[in-house]
Amino acid sequence: MYRMYRMYKMLDDRIVFLVNDAIKGEAEFRKASEDVLDVFHIFVDDEYRGQGIANTFMKLLVKYCEIYDYKMKCSCPYAKKWMEKHGKETV
Repeated sequence: MYRMYRMYKMLDDRIVFLVNDAIKGEAEFRKASEDVLDVFHIFVDDEYRGQGIANTFMKLLVKYCEIYDYKMKCSCPYAKKWMEKHGKETV
């Protein structure tokens, strides 16, 4: 019997969404300055879109910034729109 599993994994410069060890989505970020994290790319494979994966990426990134006391900059259009929709501040 084949069992499918899904998970999010935090790496040094991105969060990946994995399905059976295959990357199906990612949110990339970089330090823009000492206290600013820039979210510059979010991508989810077509077959997994509309399932809240990008939304989860953003929630994880907001929590990461809160924990490590970063301000968030959003070069990625999706990230910028998400932050505005949720009333979150960006730099």
